[in-house]
Amino acid sequence: MTTGVDANAANVVPLRRAPVAAAPWRRAWRALKRWHDRRQAVRELSALSDHQLRDIGINRADIDQVVAELHARRTADVVALSAGGTEQRGSVDARAA
Repeated sequence: MTTGVDANAANVVPLRRAPVAAAPWRRAWRALKRWHDRRQAVRELSALSDHQLRDIGINRADIDQVVAELHARRTADVVALSAGGTEQRGSVDARAA
């Protein structure tokens, strides 16, 4: 915690940050970033030829759904890791073998 000096009393006064006021802006920025990342992924996949899409197992009609599913999976992994989980979804625990 940072401190400041009160000029009137010459006492050390803790300076507080305003995390509550910044939280809605931070959430809005993250949501905008996620939306932008999803749209960029759709644009990049849409730029591929039908042959290239078949090579990676995607139909052109399914691009939006595939990107949404991948984003949801990625978001779930991030939430699980931030909640204290140490393993990512789909990972194999070597100790179990």
